[in-house]
Amino acid sequence: MIRVFLVCDDPAFCEKLRDFFNLQDDFQVCGKAARTVAATQKADKLLPGVAIIVANGVHDFKVTDNFKKSIPYLHLFFMTTTPSVEIEKKALSHGVDAVFAMDDDFTTLALNARVVCPEKHIVNDVSACVGTVAHLRVS
Repeated sequence: MIRVFLVCDDPAFCEKLRDFFNLQDDFQVCGKAARTVAATQKADKLLPGVAIIVANGVHDFKVTDNFKKSIPYLHLFFMTTTPSVEIEKKALSHGVDAVFAMDDDFTTLALNARVVCPEKHIVNDVSACVGTVAHLRVS
């Protein structure tokens, strides 16, 4: 089971993510928080495998920096309304594992989470894994 922690200031979008992941057999949304420093403290108690940080137009990386400092094992996915090479490079330099557009299919998030959390999930479909790795952006 891959435990997912959501960091999002948009309640409607957060609910869409939560509903999607909770419908998957191998995921559990273990918690959610607004994009604040307190999100790290909440996540630290819940032991997630991946945190999905929804930027929603604001690209400060204080939250990602706090996660990397406090929970270094945690995989970080970053979602933005305005994807660009510049934002991707900046996010990767702050320890983010992968960057996604908010309008990406959530299945892409799930496939990437399965790849970066291999100890918690075995990918049986080699073609799905290869396609996912092609999309995954690891620093």
